[in-house]
Amino acid sequence: MYEYYGHRRDIIEIKSEILERCSLPIGPTRLCHGSNVQWNVFKTILEEFLEKKFIISIDPPLKRRSSKPKDGRRKKLYQITKLGAQVLKKYNELRDMGL
Repeated sequence: MYEYYGHRRDIIEIKSEILERCSLPIGPTRLCHGSNVQWNVFKTILEEFLEKKFIISIDPPLKRRSSKPKDGRRKKLYQITKLGAQVLKKYNELRDMGL
């Protein structure tokens, strides 16, 4: 997604990366690893996005053979909302302008 310019990404770049990856429903582990951030940083950003309604948490569809995992929990998936898409669009516009 981003080219490496020899410097660390700032928090805005990290947040936009997470929003971009939520365009399709995605699990938390894949989202965290794909965004290349530490788990504790990722959880903080994820909670912020859920609170601000930039992303939503959805339940994945059940598979036919197994109605629920052995531990009884179902993995959540995350997807960007219209508000989150607007925020991402604005950030991309600023990035394209060189700001």
